[in-house]
Amino acid sequence: MITTIRVVGAKRVENKIARDQIKFLHNIENEGIPFLTTLGNWIVKSAKLRAPRKTGALAEGITMRITDNEKKKKAIEIESTVESPKGVEYGKLQERGFEHYKSGQLIRNPYMVPAVESARRRIPDLLKRHAEMARLKTFGG
Repeated sequence: MITTIRVVGAKRVENKIARDQIKFLHNIENEGIPFLTTLGNWIVKSAKLRAPRKTGALAEGITMRITDNEKKKKAIEIESTVESPKGVEYGKLQERGFEHYKSGQLIRNPYMVPAVESARRRIPDLLKRHAEMARLKTFGG
């Protein structure tokens, strides 16, 4: 949504409003990395708390980084990098499920998807907070 404000006959005021709009958009853009970092950290913390705990290696192997995606936009990458001694991706097995070798029962211990879903519900409040921070940087309190 684009808002255009035009004050007829007051060029100085018009110029100030235009500068403030540019500054505000710049501050909104600068809030992108802190927004993604906060969101990513919520997901990682939640996933670590939900991860199955036998050795603790799965929770310790959950990491997050901010990257540029194929469209040169910032993105959050969260991964679970634990492998068993035989090279099996332990995190995938826990998340998606595996068949128990003795009972044949499907065992699932999802931790990443519930963590993302939990964080997703917090996005509107997080967006409001970071937009307010950009507004304060632009216009003051």
